[in-house]
Amino acid sequence: MAMSLDITQPTKFEIPKMEFNQLTIFVGKNGSGKSMILKLNWCFSMIANYFASGRLLNMTIDYKQQFQFIMDKSFDDQNFDGKIEAFFENATITAEFKDGKIISVTCDSEEGVRPNKFPVFMSANTRLFSSFVAYMQVKKGLGITNTFQMFTEPELLKLTNIYKLYDLLFIEQMLIGMNGYTLDADMKKAFNEQFEMKVVIDQIIVDQDECELYALNLTTLEKVKLTRLSAGEQSILNMLLAPKII
Repeated sequence: MAMSLDITQPTKFEIPKMEFNQLTIFVGKNGSGKSMILKLNWCFSMIANYFASGRLLNMTIDYKQQFQFIMDKSFDDQNFDGKIEAFFENATITAEFKDGKIISVTCDSEEGVRPNKFPVFMSANTRLFSSFVAYMQVKKGLGITNTFQMFTEPELLKLTNIYKLYDLLFIEQMLIGMNGYTLDADMKKAFNEQFEMKVVIDQIIVDQDECELYALNLTTLEKVKLTRLSAGEQSILNMLLAPKII
């Protein structure tokens, strides 16, 4: 979703108006504000989708309350104070903050704007398949069997007290899309040759009962845990899969 972000509030970061294109690369020192910008991009894309869905379906939604939840569950002790505007191709979202509380949030959009797919933010906490396994174990321990589309409010609150909202939604969407996913020939060749894999990955299996992810060889039917891959191998495969699945 192409957009630009204009932050008109005093922060410890000197942030100009940011333009997001199909490919945008951020370079900077640790603590320079890169993650903050990406999280804001994700949060404003989320509320833009809520506005589009609400208007398209003629639903009554408390957008201020919804956006407050998105912000609170995406930042640690967020204390934005001022105005932030997000400019999309066919909509502008304007939010006013005071000490982290949203005073107002509005959407100026064209008639009939349709929602996009869920925005994706892949944080460092979700790069490894071992983090997916840990999430399934936490979810099972809490007695939650629903997928994110069917979460009750208490279930969502329990999980967002442990996980950031963007991490939770990323993992949930990946677990749904990965189950039974067959790697195309180009991806399989690139990945297996790049890492000289001893394990052939044809298909991925998600076992919610065992809280495990498996790589399946469709020729031999050999099944191997994805968490046996190295951290680098897990990260690369995860990043290759995410754009195709979500």
